[in-house]
Amino acid sequence: MRIKGALRAKILLASSPTQKKTTRRPEPPPTEGPPAQPLWFSLKGPVPVKKNSMEVFHKQGHLAIRPNEKYRTWEKATVRKLWASKLNLHQDSGRIFPIGYSAKVAILIYVRDRRRKDLLNLMAGPMDALVKAGILVDDCWEWVRSHDGSQVVLDPGVAEHFEVFIEPWRP
Repeated sequence: MRIKGALRAKILLASSPTQKKTTRRPEPPPTEGPPAQPLWFSLKGPVPVKKNSMEVFHKQGHLAIRPNEKYRTWEKATVRKLWASKLNLHQDSGRIFPIGYSAKVAILIYVRDRRRKDLLNLMAGPMDALVKAGILVDDCWEWVRSHDGSQVVLDPGVAEHFEVFIEPWRP
């Protein structure tokens, strides 16, 4: 038996699967000119590597991984400090957060010893903290266009800390 016209369309619509929920991506940055003054944040303490700080746990009958307690404590404290700095900047200069333009982010990580360190793994923690604190919309390529100037700085006389410089990205 063949079904014709409008009846066939109704049957097809009724039997189509519901769409899956998708996470909403942030809108791409606007093209208008951002503020000329760069942002600078400095936070004390060593930066743990997120990738090397994982633990396995049971979640609803399955094994899953998450950062260990030491990393989660560091991240929570860092987000709290960044949040306070963000509020001070907003009150002092009226700056709006999260940053609504494409940016160049440079992270300087100061260390005291010569142990081998992977810069990209060290940068993952501060970048995630900037997003969680609401300073950056996202750390994808549309919002953070460059990491020029990021480096590990060997300075035995200084306490371990990291500095973040955020400025407008200029092609």
